[in-house]
Amino acid sequence: MEFGWISIFGASIVAMMMLPKVIYLIMHGSTEYKYKDNFLAFLKHFGRISCIVLMWLPLFMEEFGFVSTAAFIAYMVINASLLTAYLISWKYYIKEESFVWKMAIAVLATGIFLISGLLLQHKALIIAAIIYGIGMIKITYKNEKLVRAEDQAI
Repeated sequence: MEFGWISIFGASIVAMMMLPKVIYLIMHGSTEYKYKDNFLAFLKHFGRISCIVLMWLPLFMEEFGFVSTAAFIAYMVINASLLTAYLISWKYYIKEESFVWKMAIAVLATGIFLISGLLLQHKALIIAAIIYGIGMIKITYKNEKLVRAEDQAI
């Protein structure tokens, strides 16, 4: 089963993933991380931008496609489930900025990108998802650890 040279499904997933972040930015402004690591920040940003583009544009492959109808159904069902959990996590994070919701968002976003890459057999997307996950999850964890240490020092 083939999509062709562009994936409307991937573009839709990316658009839905970006919507809560835009709402958060309008309501709260940008997030400032206390934990600073330029290398991890690079990994996070490079991975995120790469995943956003590779979700809908088949760079480094001829076209999007699945090995079977079952793989396409798995892509739709798994991504719908992960995206629903991602949006619910954002809903709660916007109300209460807790580490649990922040980490859930990081892990679920990584999962969406990684599952999409695996089911599309898109090696560049798989690599980008791993890079994004390493950067985002580690920054989220390290930032929380630093914030808690500062709170305990007070």
